Formats: sequence, C-alpha cells, structure tokens
Amino acid sequence: MLVVFHHIPHIVKNAGMYDPFCLLLDSKRYIYTTFFMPAFFLVTGFCSNFDVPFFKFLKKNVKTILIPAFCLGAIAEWIRLIGLGETQLIAYCKLGFSTFIKFGGPYWFLSSLFLSKIIYWIENRFVKSTKIKFTISLLLLIIGICISNRYSFVEYWYILHALVFPLFLLVGQIEKNKQFHSNKYVFGCSLLIYGILIFLLKEHPSITAVIAVSDAYIPCFIILSVCGSFILLYICKKISSCGFLERLGKDSLVIYTLHIAIARIMVNILSGCFCVSMMKSFLTFLFIYSATLLILMSVAKCMNTKYLQFLIGKF
Repeated sequence: MLVVFHHIPHIVKNAGMYDPFCLLLDSKRYIYTTFFMPAFFLVTGFCSNFDVPFFKFLKKNVKTILIPAFCLGAIAEWIRLIGLGETQLIAYCKLGFSTFIKFGGPYWFLSSLFLSKIIYWIENRFVKSTKIKFTISLLLLIIGICISNRYSFVEYWYILHALVFPLFLLVGQIEKNKQFHSNKYVFGCSLLIYGILIFLLKEHPSITAVIAVSDAYIPCFIILSVCGSFILLYICKKISSCGFLERLGKDSLVIYTLHIAIARIMVNILSGCFCVSMMKSFLTFLFIYSATLLILMSVAKCMNTKYLQFLIGKF
C-alpha cells in the first residue's frame, strides 16, 4: 500500500503536472521511505525458510521471483503501450529479454531479492552463529553502500542492493523466533526512537531504486529501518484479521509490478482534475489510489486461475 502511495505523486510530476497536493505528499515521503523497502525484506525473512537444500531453494525462487519478474514486466510494458495508444503490433513483441539478462527484469526489488536470498542462504548454510551471521551481513551492507557512494557504474542485477538486504532477512529470521514486535514496550520504544530520529536528522537515508545512504548515516539507516519495520509489524498484529489486507498481501506481487502502469493511465485520464484545488487533488489522488488497488486485486484474481497462474510462478 505504501509503495502505491509513494509512486502516484511521482507519476503526476513526471506527467508534467506540479500539483500542490502531490508535491506536499512527496515532500513528506521521508516519513516512510526510510523503512518501507527494508521492511519488505525483513518480512520476507520472517516468512521464508532457508533450511532447505540449495537446488530446491533455487528452483522455488526462480519460480516465485524471476519468472514473475519477466512475465509481469512484459505485461506492464504492454499496459504502458496501450496507455500511449500504440497501434504497431511489432512494439508488443519486445518482451524485455535484454533487460532481464542485464538486470533480472525491470524491477530492482525482485532482482535484489533473488540475489540477497541466495546470499543469505549461503550464510545460513555455512555459519551457525547468529552473531557471526549478523557481522557478515552488516559488513556486506556497509560494502554495498560504500561502493555505491564512491563509484558510478551500471549495477547489473542490482548487486549492490543485494549486498545491503541480507541483514534485514536475518533480522526477519530472528524476529520469527523471538516475536519482539508483539511486545508493546518494544513498539513504544521503536515509535519513540523513530520519531526522534526523523525529527532531528538533517538527512533521511533510504534505499529504493537508488541507494541514498551516506556513509555517516549507515547506523541511522539501520535503526530507522528496524524500528519502522517493528512498528509496521506491531500494527499488523493488532489489526489481527482483515480480509481486505490479507488479500492485498496475497496479491502483493501483482500490485508491486503493475501499479505504475495502471496508475499512469489513470493519471493521464484524470489530468484535468489536478492543479485545480487542494481538495479536488486530494479526492483525485484518493480515487486513483483506491481504483489502482481494486483493479490490480481483480487482475491478481484472474492470474490465480488455472491457465494464467504460471505468470506469477504458480505451476
């Protein structure tokens, strides 16, 4: 939900509309961008099993990460072309093979998720001590960020991102056993620490498609990421059972990969509703946000049928 919320103001801006409401939302994005992608990897670690044979583990992740990255990437491109009114059939034949070979597909978080899970599997297989695994993961994170800050090059398969995230997979694994997030005092401390740091820091480190963490802010990035993730997990625990949110979770892969293509079309259709008034912009944003989620939940339901489920790695 945060990912969709985050991208809509960018889509509006990239469409050449400097809408005051969307610019306001974008200016406050640091409130959640400091933790929302690390939280994705932490939750993945929480839900994953790394104590399986390597080839079984590899096969599962190729099916559930790489195949959907390729298939859904092609579908997202087709949706984009439809939105542009493209009528040349040849344009729809470009499936993105070169992008897949170079970057593992068009989605940085899926490429880095695949590699970071492989890296953590190796750690988990050969290192039994949690402290040593933590030290190795921390060193990998520091190396990834420091290289990113010092050198500019094509990041094939988002390898530097993949070095950063095994630490959060490890924290997710630890959290699965310890359940710290269920403790209200841990929640209170996490909320307090997160609030203080967000308010006091001059720079708000984050990792999205770009690694925006300076060397000096690495400790703050880790603290903000873990505290933000614990806050999110605690809230989810308190909500307990919610059919709509559970459905969003199950459909998250489709929502992650296709929401920009769908939201871009809707922004273009409703472009006349932006830059009019704050209230009209707010209502338009809310409509696009809600409609994008509902449309993609319907798309995901269709993809979970017998003849289409291969698109999301279910076969």
